Amino acid sequence: LQAAVANKVDADQLAKLMDLQERYQANEARRAFACAMSDFQAKCPIIHKSRKADRYTYAPLDTVLRTIRPHLDSCGLSVRFSTYMTGTTVITAVCTVSHRDGHSEVSEFAACIDENMKVNDTQKVGSANSYARRYALMNALNLVASDEDDDGRAAGSPTVEQATDEQMATINDFLEADSTPDVTKEFIRQRKTFTRKQAQTLIDKLNKEAK
Repeated sequence: LQAAVANKVDADQLAKLMDLQERYQANEARRAFACAMSDFQAKCPIIHKSRKADRYTYAPLDTVLRTIRPHLDSCGLSVRFSTYMTGTTVITAVCTVSHRDGHSEVSEFAACIDENMKVNDTQKVGSANSYARRYALMNALNLVASDEDDDGRAAGSPTVEQATDEQMATINDFLEADSTPDVTKEFIRQRKTFTRKQAQTLIDKLNKEAK
């Protein structure tokens, strides 16, 4: 561009050159983002479900963030959240993942506010907000949560069952599908092996995204 200005290129040609440069920079930023996500997926551990609810266990948002933040930082990635309401009963969390080179991608997750909770209205909204932000973040980064304890297995707990051949065949089908996002494909390649629970969690997520 500097050479074009120095050579007094006409305005139309200069505008085309600027457009080409912007597209080149955007493509480079997208490529850097994909590489960073691949690096992050290779480094990030399985998120352990550490909190018990009535019928299930889950990984609270603060646990997820505490686990992933060092790996995000090392890969030049960051996350931020915003929310918006649909009527008075649905809150949607928007998770934006950004790379230091400028490219960002967004994931949204909507959650209904549980009017039957025995807490005040502010706490009801806060609970739904936390739930929506957690799942928006998990989807944005293709995180896998598990209630299996790696340290416990290493100490001599029973061996966790590995993914079945059928599960791995399904995952490989998604790996070959054009509709599967590149970052998800790279995550699958980096992980290579899955436990039965991890494989089913991933398959359920991929089926949901494919609809």
